[in-house]
Amino acid sequence: MKRTLLVMMMSLFALNSYAQTSELSKDYRRSIKLYQKHKYARAIRQCIKAFEKNEGSVNADAQIFLGNLYYANQEYKEAQKAYLEAIQSLKIGSDKVILLQNYIARAKVHIKHSGNNCHPNNSIQEDLKNDLIYMSSNEKIESLDKMATYRGCEKEETATATDKCLHYYINDLVTYNFDDGLYDAINWKGHAFIGGHFTIEKDGSLSDIQPFSSHPLFELEAIRILQSITDIEPAIYDGNAVRLRENLHVHL
Repeated sequence: MKRTLLVMMMSLFALNSYAQTSELSKDYRRSIKLYQKHKYARAIRQCIKAFEKNEGSVNADAQIFLGNLYYANQEYKEAQKAYLEAIQSLKIGSDKVILLQNYIARAKVHIKHSGNNCHPNNSIQEDLKNDLIYMSSNEKIESLDKMATYRGCEKEETATATDKCLHYYINDLVTYNFDDGLYDAINWKGHAFIGGHFTIEKDGSLSDIQPFSSHPLFELEAIRILQSITDIEPAIYDGNAVRLRENLHVHL
């Protein structure tokens, strides 16, 4: 099944069906409008207000939307709770449950790494003890024998320029290949940002891709795209291939 169609089936319900059928549609629609304006804290309060008025008949669609609001507001524990509440009322093995399991997995990653997303400012020698060099400064980049190189960046004259070229192509790949159908699927308005980190392995492949964004679907889409990248030559230090930890900054 085409990816966008699958996402539409599993995500649109969380923004549309409940608002159309519930007695609380007025409050719920207000919450959606606030969400579209990226006013997440206010949207959460409005959504909870709708829940309180309709106690005992809040369905899975509404719980998922509340989870999305918490997620966008970086309240990952509350988002996880809302997604779990939704799963309890769904059929095991359904597409919605599979999607929610992915949402919960993303929330757990953020909970685990909360407050620990910065690159340590160690020297390359200290980084090498853990077999992973964090690209936290131009000094580290220039200390490499050769920076990790994306196809098309081979003619750059410095390691710093090669690094910038690498990020240009990665950002371009994410932007170009990003499934635009996701915006409509979650009723998203305006720009989106995907940040995070990823590792370039000694064979040039990407691993431990940890994006963060305002919706778990954006993160899952970034992972899908980055996992497909194969045109990177690994970094070299002291004559050997080394692993690099890089930043991700993509504006959509």
